[in-house]
Amino acid sequence: KITEDILASDQFRRHYLYYPGAFNFGIALRRDSPHFDKLRALLKERWQAVYGDSGVRPVVGINSNCKDGQHRARLTHCRAGG
Repeated sequence: KITEDILASDQFRRHYLYYPGAFNFGIALRRDSPHFDKLRALLKERWQAVYGDSGVRPVVGINSNCKDGQHRARLTHCRAGG
C-alpha cells in the first residue's frame, strides 16, 4: 500500500522518471537532481547490457485504475476497470 501511494502521488509523477521492474525492483530518477543526466545515461547503458534492444521506457505515474500490484508488470497497459 505504501509503495502504491508513493507511485500514485502527484509529487512523484512531477519529480521522477520511473522505470517499473527495472533490475528487479524498479528505478526512479529525480528530474531535478544534479546527477540526472549522468544517471540516465548510465541507466541506458546498463539497460542495453541487461535487456538488449527492448528500449528504456520510463513511466511517469501509476494509473489509478490498475489493480493492486499490477503496476509492476503492466503499468502502461492499465485501463479503466483494470
